[in-house]
Amino acid sequence: MSRSKRKTPILPNCTATFEKTEKQKANRKLRRIVKEKLAVPDEELPQKKEISDIWNWGKDGKSYRADLTKKKRPSNMNILYLHGLNSKLSDEKRKILEEYGQVFAPDINYSEKHFQPDLILKEFPNTEFNVVMGSSMGALNAYAISEIIGRPALLFNPPLVKYSEIEFSHKFTRGLSPKLILLGGSDDMVNAEKTLNFLGKNLQKSELDIKVLPQLGHRIPIDVFTDQVKEFFKDVCA
Repeated sequence: MSRSKRKTPILPNCTATFEKTEKQKANRKLRRIVKEKLAVPDEELPQKKEISDIWNWGKDGKSYRADLTKKKRPSNMNILYLHGLNSKLSDEKRKILEEYGQVFAPDINYSEKHFQPDLILKEFPNTEFNVVMGSSMGALNAYAISEIIGRPALLFNPPLVKYSEIEFSHKFTRGLSPKLILLGGSDDMVNAEKTLNFLGKNLQKSELDIKVLPQLGHRIPIDVFTDQVKEFFKDVCA
């Protein structure tokens, strides 16, 4: 029983119990494309992972559950976190995020260019991110990356009035990109009203969950951060 769940706890990231429907659709699509390509001489046949993405299925992929064994291995959930202007991801907040997966938090120089989602993604050419997060200027870039790669996003006080669509050369298997957006009603750096106006004009792009906390300023206290991260992953893995 060396491959049992007790000794080798590789379990789904989310609570779905089966993925039969997704597997059937993926295999049917693969067979259809292979059949079409076989009719063309010297045509390269695709792999299943090129036309489907297990991270968009009900179980959202699988991870090694180190908390269920004495062995310690990182989770397979890849979290991209983007800090704000003149800021860094604190050790306290990183520790909270590491409860949900492996954290990628690059140091970003915003001094010459505030909006740079393409440059950020090019730093991780071989990494498949499951979720994207950011605060302030990082949230602006996280919003754009969520749109590009089709992954859920958690955004704290994003200055979306500075957003613009860009073309990105890499190909991604796009999934749903719902966004949980937290705005501070007392933020003196990012105008919540302008952000809401932007979102009101882009309601057809993504599923949005928008919250405004009247007393919240620009900085995100650790208790608010913890609660929002917990709620975000609860919805992502529902």
